[in-house]
Amino acid sequence: MRFALGIVALAMVLTVALVGLVFVLPLMLIGGSIFYVYIRRKLRQAQQQHRQRQADDGIIDAEYTIVERRD
Repeated sequence: MRFALGIVALAMVLTVALVGLVFVLPLMLIGGSIFYVYIRRKLRQAQQQHRQRQADDGIIDAEYTIVERRD
């Protein structure tokens, strides 16, 4: 009886592992790749909108240094 239950349990574990490797893992990899491309696209669009807004503001962004004169 124990041997039969052990075989059934082993078969169940192997089935779950096989399903995970054959179906779940590829789906996760494909989903992750699609998500990565989607996020990069959204970030690129946001950067372009930000640059366009800066150009439309008419503001020139610059850095400056104050130099004090000592007499």
